[in-house]
Amino acid sequence: VGPKGWAELTVAAEQAGFESVWVPEHLIMPVKMSGRPGTPHEGEPPISGTTPAWDPFLQLAWLAAQTSTIRLGTNVYNIGLRHPIITARALTTADLLSNGRVEFGIGASWLAEEWEAMELPFETRGRRVDESIEVIRRLFSEDVIEHEAEFFRSRPVQFLPKPVQERMPFHIGGDSPAALRRAATLGDGWLPMAQREPEQLAVNIETLRHT
Repeated sequence: VGPKGWAELTVAAEQAGFESVWVPEHLIMPVKMSGRPGTPHEGEPPISGTTPAWDPFLQLAWLAAQTSTIRLGTNVYNIGLRHPIITARALTTADLLSNGRVEFGIGASWLAEEWEAMELPFETRGRRVDESIEVIRRLFSEDVIEHEAEFFRSRPVQFLPKPVQERMPFHIGGDSPAALRRAATLGDGWLPMAQREPEQLAVNIETLRHT
């Protein structure tokens, strides 16, 4: 759905009783790209360098102003490409403006060239995602946070206001063993990305239950 249809579709979805709407996200579109979700080093990309990209939190805040009950999610936000404090501020603002209707879908990313454009090493993406989740969770729940780990460091800081939701849902996207582990241990839900057969979905759900 293009930008001209966002509001109309979201309002119609709310009136029809849908639970949620979700928006995609990429920060930058390299002209040349390779790989695809699940196989970042092989296969044809599912998008091209001409794909339009929008800021998801501005989208959700705009849609929140025109609705009242439908939940608003990212599917998925490339959390590792930003500093977690910047993500936490945008996420909190969207949650406040929507009165607690945000669902935070997170991806570790499959597009190596996007990481290269941001001057970040693609091979660190999983660890960056894990650490970013930890930092954002602490910013949302603690009065004062001091953090020092592999990628991010801060002296004692305060983060106000807090989101409306006491525990905002974090949904982990992806089908790799690392994504399933992250969903089971750090997330509140799982967003399947490339389930080609129904049987694979059942296998992955069973993996989640036993992780």
